[in-house]
Amino acid sequence: NINVDGKNVIITGGNGCGKTRFLKLIYEQISAQIEQNEYKTHEKIKQEITNRQSWMKHTSPTDRNYFSWKQQIADFEKQLIKMENINVELVDLDRYCIDFNERKSLLRYFGAVRENNISHSGTIDSLKTLRDEEISVSLSQDTSNKFERYLVSLYNYGSHLIAREKNKTKGDKVDTWFCFLQKQFQYLFEDDS
Repeated sequence: NINVDGKNVIITGGNGCGKTRFLKLIYEQISAQIEQNEYKTHEKIKQEITNRQSWMKHTSPTDRNYFSWKQQIADFEKQLIKMENINVELVDLDRYCIDFNERKSLLRYFGAVRENNISHSGTIDSLKTLRDEEISVSLSQDTSNKFERYLVSLYNYGSHLIAREKNKTKGDKVDTWFCFLQKQFQYLFEDDS
């Protein structure tokens, strides 16, 4: 058991050692608890298996539900095997679910992408367009590409304010935000460099 106690965890290791698979399993566990509302504890899954086994004992193999229950048992057994590998417990699941639904917290999975995928059409996305797009996006959808586009657009907007509109005050506001973001990343990764 690893109790992170509210601290950040950084996963390191060589290529192919399973970092991405490990993070994906954590994401799937949390996602099942939060967004999909289908999280079951080890005990609940065992009870589901027992229920179906009991139903099957009292039902003819020709019954239309028999095969379905048999398949469900196999699926539940796979879930148990997965759970033995990793089990994530959130301190206050109800609070997190409420915050998630109110868009005060989020759940994002960023795959192991080794290159950026910003599609360059020769134009800069407006900040309003990017914000409007974000409103309709699921809180668990991969938005790494949109985040990159937002950073590029905001940086260009700040440069435009200084160079073309001669508005150093607003330009400095954008620079201040980027400094804040950098400090947040330093805090997240516990790295002052």
